[in-house]
Amino acid sequence: MLLDIPVLRVFDDKPAAAKAKLALLYVLLIAANGFAWLWAFAQFSNQPILLGTASLAYTLGLRHAVDPDHIAAIDNVTRKLMQEGKRPISAGLFFALGHLSVVIIASLLVALSIGALKAKFDWFKEGWRHCWHKRFGDVPPRHRGYKHDDLDLGLSRFRCRQARRKRNR
Repeated sequence: MLLDIPVLRVFDDKPAAAKAKLALLYVLLIAANGFAWLWAFAQFSNQPILLGTASLAYTLGLRHAVDPDHIAAIDNVTRKLMQEGKRPISAGLFFALGHLSVVIIASLLVALSIGALKAKFDWFKEGWRHCWHKRFGDVPPRHRGYKHDDLDLGLSRFRCRQARRKRNR
């Protein structure tokens, strides 16, 4: 009975074969989650922090999915479609896909912005540390010899000048 329904007909609102459509929808969702976790394990197997971050993001995403505003939005759509005599089996799926697309677009915009701005602020990344330590000192202060301090001070002034020149270009 499950094989009688083509995959694309799962997403229509007609009441025919609702149980088969629901079963196929669950199979698709479980398979998509399984593939996503297989990919995460393959990519992050040698980086446990990223694997932990992925599982935390997944868990927080599941928590976010049952926020009252999301439940209310899906409930409103479901009630409207039910009043029209339709079976809104995939209403929640399409809500989730729309929400996911917004999250992916926002993430891509952040990643592209960071990539574009990174080159413009390389001078800041290297130059500020040297200027800061010589103007305000280390916390806690290091106890060094007199000659070493003079050498470090000269090197720091040179790096501060380099950073200013890069910044003013």
